[in-house]
Order: sequence, then C-alpha cells, then structure tokens
Amino acid sequence: MSAATAASAITDRVYTLAAVCPVAPPGMQTYQDQVLGWIKWGVIAIIVATALTSVGAIGVGKIFAMPHASSRGAIGSPSPSSWPSCS
Repeated sequence: MSAATAASAITDRVYTLAAVCPVAPPGMQTYQDQVLGWIKWGVIAIIVATALTSVGAIGVGKIFAMPHASSRGAIGSPSPSSWPSCS
C-alpha cells in the first residue's frame, strides 16, 4: 500500500466519522431544553446583577466622592482593594 493510498483511506474514515451527527436518545429533548433554559436564564441573571453592581458602584463613588469606585464601576470591575490577597 502506498503512502497516498493509506492517506486517502485515513481521510475517508475521518470524513465518515465527521459525518455522523449525535442524536439525543428518545424522550431526552425536553430535558435538554429545560437545562439549556436554566443556563440561559442564569447567564441573564448574572449579567443583570453585574450591571446593577456597576451602577451602584458609580452611584456610591459619586455620592461619597470616591473617584476610584465610580471609575471602576464605569468599567465594570471591582477595585483592587476588594480583591482577595494571595498571602
């Protein structure tokens, strides 16, 4: 068997494996939809909580004259002083 024939045979087998589409077992589609729905709403809740936290940091920074808090809230990250220490 030549190298070209062997490569062609391997390529054909890879294409055959790639053409197989996974299918959920019968009756699993409803559970899959439910889990994906939970994940979607969880991600949306995290995004909303992060947005509210950022708006709160901006407000607190402006009210109490804390420019670092308001700037960190504007970019959506906590201040370095609130990060846990590594020591």
